[in-house]
Amino acid sequence: SSSKGHLSCGGGPELLTGPLKCKVLSAAGYFDAHTHHMIAAKQITTNATTAHKRQNHNYARFSPCPVSRCMSLAIWLLFVLGAVEQGTASKPFMSQINKSHVTALLQADEQTGGASGTFLQISDVHLDPWYNESLGRQCFCNPGLSKPDMATCSASSTGNRFGQHGCDTPLALLQNTFKEAAAKAPPGGYDWVFITGDLVRHRMSELPAKTRPAEVRRVLQTAFDLLHQHFPSATVHHGLGHEIYALGNNDLPDDYNISATDSTREDNPWFASLTPILFHQAGDSPVSPAASVPLGGDKKDTFARGGYFAERLTDSLYVVSLNTVVYSQQQRSADPFGQFQWLRTFLRGLRSKALIAKGASAVPRALILGHIPPVVDDFHFTELWQETYSKVYWEIISQYADLIAGQLFAHLHTPVFRLLSPHGLVTPLFVAGATSPLYENNPSFRVWRYEGSHLLDYTDYYGHLRTDGPQDVFSFDKGFSARKLFNLSSLALSEWRSRVYDQMGSNDVIWRRYMMSTYLMESGPRLEAAVTSRIFRDRTICSVGFVNYNQFQRCLAKSAGSLRSRAGAIGFLLLAAMTGLAMDLLTGRV
Repeated sequence: SSSKGHLSCGGGPELLTGPLKCKVLSAAGYFDAHTHHMIAAKQITTNATTAHKRQNHNYARFSPCPVSRCMSLAIWLLFVLGAVEQGTASKPFMSQINKSHVTALLQADEQTGGASGTFLQISDVHLDPWYNESLGRQCFCNPGLSKPDMATCSASSTGNRFGQHGCDTPLALLQNTFKEAAAKAPPGGYDWVFITGDLVRHRMSELPAKTRPAEVRRVLQTAFDLLHQHFPSATVHHGLGHEIYALGNNDLPDDYNISATDSTREDNPWFASLTPILFHQAGDSPVSPAASVPLGGDKKDTFARGGYFAERLTDSLYVVSLNTVVYSQQQRSADPFGQFQWLRTFLRGLRSKALIAKGASAVPRALILGHIPPVVDDFHFTELWQETYSKVYWEIISQYADLIAGQLFAHLHTPVFRLLSPHGLVTPLFVAGATSPLYENNPSFRVWRYEGSHLLDYTDYYGHLRTDGPQDVFSFDKGFSARKLFNLSSLALSEWRSRVYDQMGSNDVIWRRYMMSTYLMESGPRLEAAVTSRIFRDRTICSVGFVNYNQFQRCLAKSAGSLRSRAGAIGFLLLAAMTGLAMDLLTGRV
């Protein structure tokens, strides 16, 4: 997965927050601890205008306003400025969604039904078979690869057999994750298990180059064998006989680096070597009879050639597993492995099926699955795909937006979402959390609910690693249902925009909830640092609203300009208030 630094918290305390803001809002009675209504800002504006008229009347009589009135007016105007500025800055600079189109799609699924159920998404496992609980994060909880100073390494250990922050996943944690996920499945099990990449631990590059490929395959095989024990093929995937897997960067011997072979002429040696592991019992789709050549081609063949494949899940739902690792670095080819052309051909075929579908609920759509998302991350705030490739990808998605049921990614180790520019997309892009606790995160997995070709909701389950010593039991708690946490009526992009994104800049309750869902914790230093940093908040909001790096930078510049304007206004109003106080003192009013 991506290498990340520590959370940037250089913004200092937010202007007009904390006790001052809470006291002012509570005294006025305009702020509810759980909801932030726009009527409050309107009422405050009206009050401020009335006070402003009274102030002008006082000055017309050559009498300064009393200090209490001046200070109150200044504080009210500061709040109004902050509310207006934040409300404006948090608006996404993107094309409007075709709301009637989205509503029609959602209503079609909800009214006519179709196949429904749940599926499991597990991401960024990073299994470390060399994990040693007696060693700590100073040596990556591992003595064999980095040859650390053993005394320092032992001193930093928590002795936790289920894992430590700063290290990858031990076998005990992975076994417990699969066990807990299986126990939380509905009767009959999950319909599918989606593995969105990075089953293999970090730092495999420290192994000798000669033996490294075999070791990577061994870790992959271990993870899949364990997966099959807890999710037997007979009870999941509608009988597909294999997990739905997306290639991760750590699932390559050289991490990110892969030679882009000619997919029209030959198999890629690495992808071909993984085919027996990934498609151990794969057969034809068990739903309605398929043509001799399935849509997207033979999955084993396309994966062996380019690391991607398509699979029919139900009569109205397909999954497309993309090789996104290849786009993280500039390749010689404008279309590495011919994947873009393949994706166009697949979606064109899906369009043909949609045109002859009988009824809205029968229109087939596709879930896009990948490891590295084509977005700006929220750690280093850098673009994860090369711009030339992300541009082509979004052009394709825009052209077939009405056929995209959702986009599910991973890699960032924290659950986040991204709003998107293409017209007609039904949902945002979703990123799931990680099993590995490497980046101070709590291990997690995600359970999705769906109906027809529509994603209904997801819930993240997460567990707490003890940081002060060993623990005997590691369990996963049911955490955040997206719809309940943010009071969404659906997962529609318009809902995320109006109820979450548009309020992240000005509504502290929504911002805290988003940070809680991102870090999967209710309290702690890391959460508080994220919640209180204005710089991090602005960067995060811009990264959610803009998947293009240039647009992200323009959003930041606009936020910085608004902050400077607000700071100037604050200085002026405080100066005016202090001037009023001085005049009150001189005239004996205080």
